Amino acid sequence: SGAAYVADPHGSEPGRTPKPTQIHYFRQQAAVLALAGAMLAVPVAAPLIWPDMSYSARALAWLGLVAVFAAQTWLNLMVWRRSDELIRRATSEGAAVSFWLLQALLFLYAAAEKLRLAPALTSWDSITVLMGLYLVLSITVAWRRGLH
Repeated sequence: SGAAYVADPHGSEPGRTPKPTQIHYFRQQAAVLALAGAMLAVPVAAPLIWPDMSYSARALAWLGLVAVFAAQTWLNLMVWRRSDELIRRATSEGAAVSFWLLQALLFLYAAAEKLRLAPALTSWDSITVLMGLYLVLSITVAWRRGLH
């Protein structure tokens, strides 16, 4: 009478090593996340690190962000193409929920701003709220689909 097998909640199995294609896929996902983090950090950190940046340096930093954005978009498409239907569905649901919720919140906040009931937001405030809410909603959708 041996002990019953209990599945590992993280999906790994004893003695099973990931395939090279799986490792490559997860590295691509990590690169997408790292590039997204860098893109959000650079516009905030660069002026703090170099307060006297010249116009040319700021323009060069922006062009670098454009290049990183293009690379991150390409990597995102590669991850999407290699994903299975479950991952694609969870990603699509997270994006759909985010779109409708953010649209509603943006409308309500804009109305409050026009009525002078709320302070004006900058575009940076808006992107920070968008990315934060998208992250929370994507995690929630993935969790509900059993991807934890």
